[in-house]
Amino acid sequence: MTYAAFVDYIEAVTIAGAVHSYTSGPPNALSTADLPASWCELPSGQARPAYVGGVGGNRTMRLTHVYALEPVAQNTQGVNYDAAIAALDTLHTAFAAATTGLDGPLTWSSRIGTVAVANVAYWAIITELEGLG
Repeated sequence: MTYAAFVDYIEAVTIAGAVHSYTSGPPNALSTADLPASWCELPSGQARPAYVGGVGGNRTMRLTHVYALEPVAQNTQGVNYDAAIAALDTLHTAFAAATTGLDGPLTWSSRIGTVAVANVAYWAIITELEGLG
């Protein structure tokens, strides 16, 4: 699998409740009508050694997926807290269902945090994904 195919694969994951899924990197701006919204950051990776005859050489590919929920200044702490935890469950379900079609297992680690888009802070689930290619 190529890096481009890995990004496309993760961008195609269906996330229940997502209003907008950006497929060409992070958005330049967001409006509340676009939320929740998801996008992928640029990938990175590491190659395994290739042996004689072309055996081996698989890549470990990594990608940061962002799922923006709402502006930090919107709602109350309790509402934002509950929404972020619910979104974490939603993302886990989506990524668990998306493990077929890869050259190996898909692993991920998610955290609740904030991201800035056009100088506006948004509550977000930031997920580091890793797969083999």
